Amino acid sequence: MRVTSKMMQRTYLKNVNSLTTGTQNSLNQLSSGMKLFKASENTAAAVKAYQVRTSLNRNEGYSSNLSHADAVLTSSESVLLGIEDRLKEAKAKITQALNTTNSDAERATIATELASIQDQIFQAMNSNDSGFYVFGGSNSDSKPFDTDANGNLTYNGHTLSDLPNDPTDPTVHALSHDALYLDVGLAPELDADENIISSTVFEYSITGIDVMGYGKTVVTPGTATTAATGLTVSGGYTGFADDTLTYKTVAVNGSEGITEDGWYNAAGELVDPADVGLTVEGTPAAGDTIDVKAGDVVSSNLYDILGELIKEFNKSDDASGSAGYSVDRAEDLLEVFDTAVATVTTQLTNIGSKTSYIEYSENRISTLDINLNQKQADIEDVNYAEAFTTFTSLYTSYQAALNVGSKIIGPSLFDYMR
Repeated sequence: MRVTSKMMQRTYLKNVNSLTTGTQNSLNQLSSGMKLFKASENTAAAVKAYQVRTSLNRNEGYSSNLSHADAVLTSSESVLLGIEDRLKEAKAKITQALNTTNSDAERATIATELASIQDQIFQAMNSNDSGFYVFGGSNSDSKPFDTDANGNLTYNGHTLSDLPNDPTDPTVHALSHDALYLDVGLAPELDADENIISSTVFEYSITGIDVMGYGKTVVTPGTATTAATGLTVSGGYTGFADDTLTYKTVAVNGSEGITEDGWYNAAGELVDPADVGLTVEGTPAAGDTIDVKAGDVVSSNLYDILGELIKEFNKSDDASGSAGYSVDRAEDLLEVFDTAVATVTTQLTNIGSKTSYIEYSENRISTLDINLNQKQADIEDVNYAEAFTTFTSLYTSYQAALNVGSKIIGPSLFDYMR
């Protein structure tokens, strides 16, 4: 096969162009520090690089969420620590007021000081931070805490003393779990009712109902009487309202003939006398009744129980009956107050646990970022030693090719015409 000069020139120019492109790419890698400039250069590596960058961006979002949660919890903790200080001050003043040598005027002065502390706690629980209420749950439009017409504390429209002492009650459960959640990399999921599964997200807020408490407490049990023949009732009634318990048979499942004998209140609810502090002796008959009268029942929440203590300390020694001051009742109210104070301590502990989880999550994400950045560097970043060696080799080859070209491509007529 005859090799013409034109064929040699074509082959030569092709090789020179290839060396030029390779040298330029190598130079670009050295100047930019990147291996790839287009996905088509290495599709597999480009896909891996995209996945790594997506993970890094996602982690950045998680870190931002954790920082926000940490700021909210810091605000919550600051408020609760302030409330804790006010409660310690209140406890000292209550103990002072219980001194039997105090006059009516001295107790009234302490009551005024307690009222000031009560108002400070009320205002603190309505704290607003950057446009949202710290203890309001998902409520960001209005102050979560208020008082009703009777002066009882309300939370997001619900009078706390009217709520049952049952965390599984639908209303109580809804208020307690009406918290704020964030995605921190736990793969959020929904249940069958399309509600978020709490274990797949991070609950970073503290709801006000969990701080202040709810429901009622029996300070002094009530009484129970029965006119039924052969029955005796003993014990103190610990229910919250006057009622009549009737022994009867009620169909539980009428279609299957299933019935249940027992004591039923006026609302038709089955009541075990032992659950309300009563002991019934004898064999009851259908239609037998027990009349129960509630005793001294007060609200369990922190605000209202402080209010009860304030009212008690404002009473006079000279008044009779319930209108008169009773140191025994004040001491009983103090026990209820101590129980309510414990909820604040519990929530401070809860904040500590959440803060520890944030620190753990931040460390976990930081470790992931280190690994992902290393993986990204392995995929995208240039090894300068290798790149410089490649560039030197290509550039040397390029220079050598130019020298060879001057011998392959002889002078033409145009070279003589210049």
